[in-house]
Parts: sequence; structure tokens; C-alpha cells
Amino acid sequence: MLIFPFLIVNTELSSLHLAISLLFIPGVYQFPILQVGWTLNFEMLFYVLFALTLLLTSKPVLWLSSALASLVLVGVLVGRNWGVFSILASPMLLEFVFGMIVGLASVRGKFLPKGAAVVIGLVSVTALFLSNFNDSAASYRVWFWGVPGCALLASVVSLEEDLRLRQIGMFVKLGDASFSLYLIHALVIGGIWAAAAKIVSMNLLVTAAIYVLAILACVCIAWGVHRMIELPITSYGSKRLAARR
Repeated sequence: MLIFPFLIVNTELSSLHLAISLLFIPGVYQFPILQVGWTLNFEMLFYVLFALTLLLTSKPVLWLSSALASLVLVGVLVGRNWGVFSILASPMLLEFVFGMIVGLASVRGKFLPKGAAVVIGLVSVTALFLSNFNDSAASYRVWFWGVPGCALLASVVSLEEDLRLRQIGMFVKLGDASFSLYLIHALVIGGIWAAAAKIVSMNLLVTAAIYVLAILACVCIAWGVHRMIELPITSYGSKRLAARR
């Protein structure tokens, strides 16, 4: 943004915007400086609340699920009039509840039967794909994305032991780079589309080719960022933390 400001269209660069982006505070601006980071606002809220429930109770999933459901209920009742609270008290918090339930079940060794897991996984993927053609999906995302996402997670976790026996090293490495992919994909895709729009005339074939190019570029750049930036930073942080302990 400092070097090529003309490439950034919808984001204001200011000290306030940078500060609230780094502190994961929503509301003052519609999005953080890195726009995909809006999801991290919810993740950080979840991490803080989960850490508190670990300190306060022996049943963190039960109590945190109740607390998140209560936040959602209050958010629905108060509407959009309470600033940051109204944003964070979103029905999306229920998706964390779904994830905790799947996580708790897996820790206790409770999995779907293999056949049922395959069927549920295929149905979930189909439901998520079909949601692209429903204009209400974003407004009712808990039902259109959260529930199928939870079912897909449960099915994949149930099949994990079988998947371990297969040669999927490439996918494991791609999974290692998934956070870097999350951080950079919007910037890479935006840059490729902006460049392509000035170079070629758009048609169906060209659009498909650009999609393929964008996906490959995102994966390659994400892998480079993971290896050259993410791993050294996390390794350094882990060593410092271990030394303090």
C-alpha cells in the first residue's frame, strides 16, 4: 500500500486503521487493512473466550457454547445499534459451537461410520456448491454454510485415519501453507484480474484460464510465503517462548 497505492482501491491507509486492524477491533472501518482479516476478528474473540472458560470451568465446551449462543441471541434482539458488540454478536458464532462439538466428539473417539461419513461428506459438498445459486445464502449463512460445513468437517475427521494410509503428502504440505494462502489469496487474485483486464479481452475461455492461473499463482506464492516468512517467524516465536518457560 505504501509502494503501490494505486493498486489499492477500497482501503484507507491510516494510523488508526492500522491500529484497529492489528488489534482485531471491527466497526470503525468496514474491513481491516487486509480485508480477509475480518474473519480473524471472530477467531480472536473465540480464542480469548475459550481461554477464559478453560480457566474457569472443567467443561469449557458446554459453558462456552451456552455463552456464544446467548451472545447471538442478544445480538439478534439489539440489532445493529451497539457498534462493535453488534458486529461480534453475529450468528456466525454458532459455527464455532459446531466446531467445538465435532472436536469434543473426536477427542472422545466418537466418529461417524465410514459409509455414512462418505455419504454425508458428498451431500455436504453438494449443498455448499448449490448455495452459490441461492441469493439468501449469505444472509442465512449458519444454515447454508455453517451446517453443511459442520457435517463436512465431521465426515472428514471420521475418515482421517483412512486418509492417513494413503500418499497425500502434497495435500499435507498445501494444508501447512493454508494460513499463508488465506492471507495472500485476495491480493494475488485481485492483482491478476487487474492486470488481465488491461491486457486481454474477456470471454468465457479467457475467464476460465484466468481462474486457473489465479489458483496456481495463489498456491505457489502462498507456499513461498509459508516457507520464507511464516515458518521463520513461528520458529523464532516458539524458541523465544520455550526459552522464557
